[in-house]
Amino acid sequence: MLKRIITLGAGVAVGYILAQKVAQKTEKMSDNKSRPHQLQMNVIKKSAYTKNINRLKDLAEERQEISNRDVVAELGVSQKTARNYCNELVKRGSLQKIGSTGRGVKFIVKK
Repeated sequence: MLKRIITLGAGVAVGYILAQKVAQKTEKMSDNKSRPHQLQMNVIKKSAYTKNINRLKDLAEERQEISNRDVVAELGVSQKTARNYCNELVKRGSLQKIGSTGRGVKFIVKK
């Protein structure tokens, strides 16, 4: 490896050494403090996810039919997140998807 760097030139060798040092520092920093914080953030995200899924389930049972727009309005999430939540409940067997794409898609409570 060293022979290859030398043949490419001194500038490449310096760049390679600097890149290695930056990678080592980044690795040391990530090992120290970010992991506990990252784990804490994951717990917060999961609890919000579970809370929103449960709210969506209750809303669907109350209305019997729900659209992506309803989920966006009620939960205050993006369209993509609303779609993901609905698809998750379809996978779990709580909702049934009616329609294929666009505004015509509705979700009904599975009996």
